[in-house]
Amino acid sequence: FLIVLTIISFSVTMYFSLFGLDAHHDGVMMKNALDVANGRILYTESISQYGMLVSFIQALFIRVFGEHLWSIHLATTVFYVICYDVTYLICKRFVPRLFALVINLLILLSAPFYFWDFLPWSNVFGLCFLICCLYMILLFIESRKYVYLIFSAVFSAFSYFSKMPIGMVVYLALILLLILFYIISGFHKRWGKYIFVYLISTLLCCSAFF
Repeated sequence: FLIVLTIISFSVTMYFSLFGLDAHHDGVMMKNALDVANGRILYTESISQYGMLVSFIQALFIRVFGEHLWSIHLATTVFYVICYDVTYLICKRFVPRLFALVINLLILLSAPFYFWDFLPWSNVFGLCFLICCLYMILLFIESRKYVYLIFSAVFSAFSYFSKMPIGMVVYLALILLLILFYIISGFHKRWGKYIFVYLISTLLCCSAFF
């Protein structure tokens, strides 16, 4: 079912990415990505209105696929598909796989590019990292393994540097969630360690951007 969802979501999203042109979003995102791809430094040699991580990701696609608007649309398409795939992985932990597939196909049918131009904006990237963060924290709650907690911290930082309002909400929500578990556990030391690991992991990941 995951392969089916990937093929359908990529085909549909890629098709709609070929149409429409938004002078603001396409222009601004393309300019930042081109600057980074050509070695310019964001916020010093290039003005950016959006998260720096998005510019780096789109610059990578430009370096691989060429200096075309289609390149950053392809990057956005890939991250749309990751959103659907990871959402499917989350859903199938609670409902049968067929239901999980149907849920994600309904989400695909509610995508904004049916009604507006396809936009390579930072919201898609921020949402993608948010969903990945939720999946990691779910795996952590189930297994209590530090690796999932660390990855949730990494994805929350990536979400912040893609779309700051999204990332900040994710970061604070996970802290509150861990504190809630800490209280429910009767202030057990283990949950205190989990909170510390999450905070340090997020801090170290964020420091890599400066």
